[in-house]
Amino acid sequence: MTITELWERIERELETQFPQVFASLNPGATDEEIIAVERVLGMNFLDDFRESLKRHNGQNDEITLVGRGALLPVNEILTQWRSAQESYQDWGYASDHKCISDPGVRSAWWHSRWIPFTMDCVGDYDCFDYAPATGGRFGQVIEYWHDMEKRPVRATDFKECLSALAESLEQKNIIWTGHSGPEERWFWRTFGKLNTWELYDLMRLRQEVFVVEQDCVYLDADGYDQKARHLLGRAGDGQLVACLRLFAPGVKYAEASIGRVCTAASVRGTGLGQELMRRGIAEAERLWPETGIRISAQAYLLHFYGKLGFVAVSETYDEDGIPHVEMVRPGKNTGAVQ
Repeated sequence: MTITELWERIERELETQFPQVFASLNPGATDEEIIAVERVLGMNFLDDFRESLKRHNGQNDEITLVGRGALLPVNEILTQWRSAQESYQDWGYASDHKCISDPGVRSAWWHSRWIPFTMDCVGDYDCFDYAPATGGRFGQVIEYWHDMEKRPVRATDFKECLSALAESLEQKNIIWTGHSGPEERWFWRTFGKLNTWELYDLMRLRQEVFVVEQDCVYLDADGYDQKARHLLGRAGDGQLVACLRLFAPGVKYAEASIGRVCTAASVRGTGLGQELMRRGIAEAERLWPETGIRISAQAYLLHFYGKLGFVAVSETYDEDGIPHVEMVRPGKNTGAVQ
């Protein structure tokens, strides 16, 4: 797929879902503008990015669209490249000043053959890497942090960045909160990959529902979160409103299992709970299609889980003062549940 075709997909979704972001896109740059900047840089833009500049010459707002920040107009690319060059020289860092870089990226603070093409509000960039280290790819997209020794690879090329944006927009799995840029509406995390804010929001939502709302005093932090994959869902304003945790077969039951299924009171009745479970089931069946899924369901939700293919396999039992029933959704090798 060409860059122009990717932009057509992105524009179509932005215009309907996020008109403010759509309005931030500039008209295309001219060949003359692009060539003039290339001459000063001493480097030519890769064909995909040149095609993108001719479609949209960056953005007219600081709204993050791709990577770390807003897309820079071609003249601003030159301005920021010069600024980074001058800052690097003013700081007096030796060319071998070491940074924490991904494989294939030079462990340098700055390199003259890094071309910034996005910038956030504090001066961090996404750059095209025209001087990759051994194992790297010419033109790979790397992150440049002006005050941190991090130089990770974001993508193999610019097309990968646009493709990911187009796909997320079409799946309606993006939210924008202020100028912070696109974030996934639904996302999976292992425990070790939850950042501090995500972990806080996750524990807060579970305590609001399971402890406060259900008036149940129990230890939510049960030692199993570290063994789970966590699915989190955000509302349009960025607030966490849904979560569950998924376990591999053998952790809690012989089957894969789903638990701590939780939605905020503000979104109940909207179908979000069903979407949460459908996503959890899909991930379990993608990872472990043979085993089936076992849950410990609150008894009043038997009908809800039944519509999702779960069958009761136990008598009602008490768990933390609330009636529960074990339910199983068969896997490929488990056959019908008796």
